[in-house]
Amino acid sequence: KLLKELSDTRHELRTKLNVDNREYNAHSRSEPSLKENVKVGDIKEDLEKLKSELEEVKNYLEDESNFEEIKGYIDESNS
Repeated sequence: KLLKELSDTRHELRTKLNVDNREYNAHSRSEPSLKENVKVGDIKEDLEKLKSELEEVKNYLEDESNFEEIKGYIDESNS
């Protein structure tokens, strides 16, 4: 859940950094061009949200009570 929220927030921020606020499409052969200039005020809220979500992920990873759950995810991804 945390990684999905983080991914969504990152996607929203990246979209605001692209020319004409074009979304990145993984199926497209090319990525949208980045804007040369972006006002900090236009992305500040997104940056703060991203920072907050990264902090949540960090806390989750540092919490030893989540060790077995994290280990399970790793084992799943390796099989």
